[in-house]
Amino acid sequence: GRNYQGCCPLHGEKTPSFIVSPQKGIWKCFGCGKGGSALQFIIEHEKCDFKEAITIGAKKLSLDFEWKQAKNFNEEEYKHREALSIVCQKAAAYFQECITKNLVAINYLKERNFEISDDDPFQIGYAPKGNTLLAWAEAQGLKRELLVEAGLIGFNTDRQEYYDFFRDRIMFPISDK
Repeated sequence: GRNYQGCCPLHGEKTPSFIVSPQKGIWKCFGCGKGGSALQFIIEHEKCDFKEAITIGAKKLSLDFEWKQAKNFNEEEYKHREALSIVCQKAAAYFQECITKNLVAINYLKERNFEISDDDPFQIGYAPKGNTLLAWAEAQGLKRELLVEAGLIGFNTDRQEYYDFFRDRIMFPISDK
């Protein structure tokens, strides 16, 4: 498959419960419940702070990296942007999973000469009707505030309720510049 599985290096275990998704750039241990980005793994594994984790990661990738002495780096802002990125990646994975279950969406794409492969580089997905993303995100423990900020869900002030912003749509996630 696309993911790697093994015993978690963060705690002792006999059966593999540690999953790494290189395509999504995330990891998750179903034994201890921890997960996140590669940077979060370094923080957990090396028991270090954010700045030290950046330095360790740069060394592992053979990157020349030095912290500037500038005091305008905002660690909280960086972490917030990372959280938004992770929420978007998880939503893209959810939409990608949904398209495999919707024959109308698959046929719509086929009529337009789109083929969806297992290793789809575009991560084409489908946003189902209703508030399915909202329900899924709540079950995953994702924060509503991040979903709203990412533009994935909205808030109806008249009804005082949250709703999926994208419904019954083919999704083409934007992952970088």
